[in-house]
Amino acid sequence: RGAVRAAAAEAEEAAAAEEADRILAEKVAAERAKAKAAEKGKIEERASESDLRMEAAIAHANAMAERRSHKSSEESAGNGAPPAAAPSEAPAAAPTPPESSDVIVDVDLATPGAAKFMDTLSDVGSRVGGLGSDDVSDGMYELSRRCGSTMKSSLIAFKEHALDIAIAATSDPPPDQQQVGAVRRAYNKAEVAKLGQLPMALLFAIFTLFCTVAFAVIHFPKKYAPALLHKAKAKAIEYKVYDGAKAAASRLKLASTSAYHSASEAAAPHLAKGMEKAAELYEKTSSTIASSPVASAALEKGLVATSQVRARIAAELLKLKDPPRSGDQLA
Repeated sequence: RGAVRAAAAEAEEAAAAEEADRILAEKVAAERAKAKAAEKGKIEERASESDLRMEAAIAHANAMAERRSHKSSEESAGNGAPPAAAPSEAPAAAPTPPESSDVIVDVDLATPGAAKFMDTLSDVGSRVGGLGSDDVSDGMYELSRRCGSTMKSSLIAFKEHALDIAIAATSDPPPDQQQVGAVRRAYNKAEVAKLGQLPMALLFAIFTLFCTVAFAVIHFPKKYAPALLHKAKAKAIEYKVYDGAKAAASRLKLASTSAYHSASEAAAPHLAKGMEKAAELYEKTSSTIASSPVASAALEKGLVATSQVRARIAAELLKLKDPPRSGDQLA
C-alpha cells in the first residue's frame, strides 16, 4: 500500500509539474506575441512619421524653389532687362532642355534595427533616470555578490580540471597507451573551456571589487554622514567653536581695517605729490607741443590719417552689411 501511495503521489506531482510547465509556456507565448505586436506597431508608427517628414520636406523645398524663381523674375523686371528677341532674329543654337520644377530631396531614413536600438537606449535611459541612490547601492551589492559567486564557481571548475590534468600526467598510463608520453596525455586531457575559467575568474574578481567599492562609496556616506554631521555640530556648539570663529573673524576684520587706514594715511602725502608732478609734466608737454610747429604738423597729420582710416573701415562695413545686387554689378 505504501508503494502504491508513493506511486500515486509521484504521478500527481508529475501531473502538477506538467500543468505548471504548460501554463508557463502559454504565458511566455502570450508575452512574446504581445511584444511582437507592440514592436510591429512601433515600426508602423515610425514609418508613417518618416513619410510625413518626407512630404513636409518636399513641400518646403518646392515652396523655396517657387519663391526663388519669383524673386529672380522680380529682380530682372526691376533692372529693366530687354525683352527676348523674336525666334526669327535669334541665332541658331542648340535646344536646351526645359528646367524641371521638381526638387529632389534626400531624406536619410533609419533602418528598423537602428530605430529599435535607439528606442531601447531611450527606454534604458528613462528607467535608469528613475533609480535612486538606495536602488543603486543595493544593485551594486547584489552585483558584487553574484560576481563573487561566479568567480568562486569558475575557480572550482579550473581547480578540478587542473587536478585531473595533473593526475593524468603523473599516473601510470593504461596498457593501450604505454607509448604515449606524460605531456601528450596531459594535452589530450586538457579542455580549453575549463582552462579558460581561470582568466574568467580573474575578470569576475575585478568586477566584484568594482561593485563592492561602488556600494561602499554610495551606501556608507549616506548612512553615517548625517549622524557624524549632527555629532560634529553638537560638539562645535558644546566647545563654542562658532563663537571662537566669530571672534577671530571680527578681530581679523578690525586688524585689517586699522592697517588699511594707517597705510592710507601714510601714503596720502606721497600720492598728492605724485599727482602734482603728473599735472606739471602734462602742462609742460602740452605747452611744448603747442609752441613747436613740427609737433603741431605731425599731430594734425596723425588726426587726418586716423579720420581717413575710420572712413575706409566704415565704407567696408557698409559693403559687408548691404552687398550689391547682381543687377547693380552688371550696371
